[in-house]
Amino acid sequence: KQQEAGVTGSARTRPFVYTWARDTTKRTKQYACTFSVESFYHNVVARVAPRQRNFYEIVAAETPCVFYMDMDALAWPDVGDTVGSVRARAVRMVDELVDFAAARGVFLARRRALVFDSSAEHADVGKFSLHLTMPLDESRGYTAFANAAQCGALMRAFARHLVRRHGEPAVNPYCTWRDRRRYEEVVAKLSNRVLMCDLGVYTRDRQFRTRDCCKLVATSSSPRFLVPADPISFQPCVDAAAAPLCTLEEFKQSLVQRPDATQLLYVHEEDGTPAVYTNRTLSNLLDQPSDVCAWREDEGQTRAIDERSRNKHWSEYDFERWFAFLHAHIPPPRQWAMVDAGQKMSKLRETFATAQAWREHALRALPLS
Repeated sequence: KQQEAGVTGSARTRPFVYTWARDTTKRTKQYACTFSVESFYHNVVARVAPRQRNFYEIVAAETPCVFYMDMDALAWPDVGDTVGSVRARAVRMVDELVDFAAARGVFLARRRALVFDSSAEHADVGKFSLHLTMPLDESRGYTAFANAAQCGALMRAFARHLVRRHGEPAVNPYCTWRDRRRYEEVVAKLSNRVLMCDLGVYTRDRQFRTRDCCKLVATSSSPRFLVPADPISFQPCVDAAAAPLCTLEEFKQSLVQRPDATQLLYVHEEDGTPAVYTNRTLSNLLDQPSDVCAWREDEGQTRAIDERSRNKHWSEYDFERWFAFLHAHIPPPRQWAMVDAGQKMSKLRETFATAQAWREHALRALPLS
């Protein structure tokens, strides 16, 4: 695939991995394809019909990137919201983020932000949907974040800041409901509202929809495309129902990854530890960690993840993937065979100090068929 894409091995032509959502008779499938940016644009994006542009960039775990955000909110007429009022709150939120980051030595180039909107106003409920990428101020000495985990560390700290400054989710102007079912169930209990920006987009190898593309929808539905919007007001420049196609240079600039960046910025978590990949929601962040322990070694760096987050999102980490798979297929080590289910993970950590030790045990014990 790299040869077909004309990849020579240099950073500037390093292949990107994309996914393409395709409809089948039973379910939606996503196909991964590896291309250089130029080859992908000319041979794929520019050749398919507009409603078939269902493409996502995979933000590779160890690739430098610009800052990016995914903002989603429903505008409920029941509480006096419109897409326009939600958009105004999103502008204030990003402005506050830029000030918050600058106070911590992360200088984002606000006026060079690229904003793409696919919002829709409906009679019953409006949908605000926006993607944003923002480069660093290169005059400060950095050209990109080291990887997406650094963006996640910044956003988690900012989420806590929003709660400290504007109150709990029940009264926080930057929190909303995600769907009708949740709104109807918890309208009397506002504490279950969620943050307008999705903290889940900062996980390892995350998919991020590319500009001028749409989500896969039924043939009878009209797709909404991610169209350019004003970087300051977030007002869309064209109708999201239109099907524009940018130039190759514009497509390059809209991508999150910057594989050729050299001056990289690293951001620490609020407790001073290196940034990690995790999938914590606002409700997780507001809870005090119950059991923080260094449990995984990755390229010589010990990473700490709290127990609550690990149990909820085990598929994010090799250690939990091995645990779930092997526990279903092979007998556990004798020394904790009688331990009840609630204590197995703790006993596992005592028996195997690192994920590598657990993998070595697993490979010895796994019946090869």
